[in-house]
Amino acid sequence: MAPAYKQRYYTPLEVEQHSSSKDIWVSFLGKVYNLTPLVNKYPGNILLKPILNAGGKDISHWFNTNGTNKSDFDPQIRTHIDPETGCEVPYTPQGRFIHIPLPTPVPPGGTTSVHPGGKMSRTVSDISPLRHVKFA
Repeated sequence: MAPAYKQRYYTPLEVEQHSSSKDIWVSFLGKVYNLTPLVNKYPGNILLKPILNAGGKDISHWFNTNGTNKSDFDPQIRTHIDPETGCEVPYTPQGRFIHIPLPTPVPPGGTTSVHPGGKMSRTVSDISPLRHVKFA
C-alpha cells in the first residue's frame, strides 16, 4: 500500500528564499519551520530582530539537544554560566528574542519563574504549532 502523501524535502536554497518578514522560514535540527505566524503575532516587536535576521537560514547552533533517540529529543535554547553571577542564563549572542526569558540568573539545576509580561521558556514547544517538514 502506498503512503497517503510523499515526504517533502527542502534544500537550503529553497529555505533561503523565505527570508522576509511576510514569509519567514528557518531550519534547525533537521526540520524547516514557518515562523511567519510568530512574526505576525508580534508586529514591530524589537525582540523579532534576531529571528528576522536569521530568516532563510539554519539556526541549529542556537539549540542544545537532549538525547539522540527521537523519543528523548527535546531541543533547548543554549545556556551558559554567567561569569559575573555564576548562574545559568540563555546564551543568545545574536540578541534576546521572543520567548527567551530576561537574563535573570538561574542557579545551576534551578528553574525559571514567570515574570510580568509572559511565560519563561527555553524550549521550542512555544513554536510547535508552526508547520514543519523534514530538511534535506
